[in-house]
Amino acid sequence: MNDNGRKIESLLLLLARVVSALFNPLWFVIVLFVLMFTMTYLAVLPLFYKMYVLAVVLFFTVLLPLTAIFAYGKLLRLPKGYLSVKENRLIPYAFTLLSYFFGYLLMQRMLVPYYMTLVLLVALVAMLVCALVNVKWKISEHLAAAGAATGGVIFYGPLFTTHVVWWLCAMIFVSGLLATARMALGEHSLRQVFWGWTNGFVSCVVVLCCF
Repeated sequence: MNDNGRKIESLLLLLARVVSALFNPLWFVIVLFVLMFTMTYLAVLPLFYKMYVLAVVLFFTVLLPLTAIFAYGKLLRLPKGYLSVKENRLIPYAFTLLSYFFGYLLMQRMLVPYYMTLVLLVALVAMLVCALVNVKWKISEHLAAAGAATGGVIFYGPLFTTHVVWWLCAMIFVSGLLATARMALGEHSLRQVFWGWTNGFVSCVVVLCCF
């Protein structure tokens, strides 16, 4: 491969890393809440209430899991990128599941509208399936989050906006972009990203239909 080819390959891998980091599965829930509070009729809610809910969601779905996973890696002196190994994911999964579960319980105690708490429940169910599958195989959590978000657009779109098709197209594009990035980085195979997305989408449909 000539120098130009290597530069293009390096640039594409860098782009894949950026996409993978931007669409980290832990960001999806807080981003969905921000979109609900800024781009739907929920924008008329009091600012203090919105900031309070966002703070709770941010703490339990991003800050607490990331802190626990970082501390776990440092405590055991695991190498950077240790989560790429299937066997190293069980304890981080447990941390994240517990954090999401307590966040869900707290939001119920806060009497947050059910359609908001269901967002956390969908994420919790999709993550639980990923954790169970991880015992024998490895599927993509990134695509599970993207699949759940796509299902959420289909169910919540008519409730919040009239531009459902555009949001659905955007989520399909993000899903494809994210799947390409994860495969380009060698983190997952085509089957793993497909079943990851399917898990997220089906988890969303089952939770929203049953609850």
